[in-house]
Amino acid sequence: MRSSIHSRRLGLAAVFATGLAALLCLAIPARAADYASVNAAVAEGHILPAYDALAEAGTTLAAATDSYCAADAPLADARQALAAFRRSWAGAEHLRFGPAELGMRSLRINFWPQARGKVADALSSALAKAEEEGGDMDVARQSFAVQGVPALDALFNSDDSAAPGTPRCDLARAIAGNVARMTSAIRDEWTGGDTPYLAAFTTPGTGALPFVDHADATLALFKSLHDELSRILALKIEPALGKTPADARPGHVEGLAPETALGMIRTNLAALEALYQGPDGTGLAALAGQSVTDAALAPLMEKAFSKTRATADSIALPLADAVTDAEERKKVEHLATQLRALRQIVGTRLAEALGLSVGFNSLDGD
Repeated sequence: MRSSIHSRRLGLAAVFATGLAALLCLAIPARAADYASVNAAVAEGHILPAYDALAEAGTTLAAATDSYCAADAPLADARQALAAFRRSWAGAEHLRFGPAELGMRSLRINFWPQARGKVADALSSALAKAEEEGGDMDVARQSFAVQGVPALDALFNSDDSAAPGTPRCDLARAIAGNVARMTSAIRDEWTGGDTPYLAAFTTPGTGALPFVDHADATLALFKSLHDELSRILALKIEPALGKTPADARPGHVEGLAPETALGMIRTNLAALEALYQGPDGTGLAALAGQSVTDAALAPLMEKAFSKTRATADSIALPLADAVTDAEERKKVEHLATQLRALRQIVGTRLAEALGLSVGFNSLDGD
């Protein structure tokens, strides 16, 4: 009898183990397939279009700068091209992995924040070096402060704007050309060459670096979302806002043109929501919507993005003015509060729903 019972128990255990193994085998590929589909959808519907737009804006910026410096177009055209480039940059700024980070391109395109005096010093040094070397302005080998957008901002939007036919305008042309080359290289390296980065991102684990598996690639998307929320708070809002109105520092906003800082934040937020949603909800939102333990997450994320973006849109003054205005400052403070709440949701509930092991950076705050 005991032998019979023991045999039956062994048999049941074997059946249970077999069934459990079968369930696990079904569950793991399903999750892997979910990661893979999200990565492919976000790459094709969000990342590549963002870099296409950025490369096009870089080319347009270089052409507009050439035209202005040749005295064929007004300064307003160069300023408009720079503003359009910044909008395209804000739409791709959160994607801090892959070709954008190769050769520290992100920093070279937009070396910010930094003391504005550093840009002026870097421009002076570049001009002096060019004079010593017979007019050669190879800015790609010089300080990051003179390679990208902040330097062009100083040349186009300051009291000492570059004039056509001057060395300062020649330097502006060199900087715009450098930006155009970098943005084109980012786009081309995602899709071209013998080892396009797109293949490494969408088919990891096949020998193509740098991703171990599909979950690892999805983690890069998650970090792009979470870390950019931290950057908006820690670099674009909090330094200018200060703890109290008396602590406000309007000079710490991004860009010299009045509309730049808030426009960049609004575009940042739109891009982050587009990353999260993906085309037709096929992004990280698809994984959030599949959570059986947190059914409220997906609608909560949609509501948080909607309200945060609405608050950013409601600020009626340029950010530099808003942080010192009694009424508009309240909106900026509310925006900061909403961003902290959104980041908290992303860092806890969304991270858990994605089933990923997540590390955070020094900008995370509390």
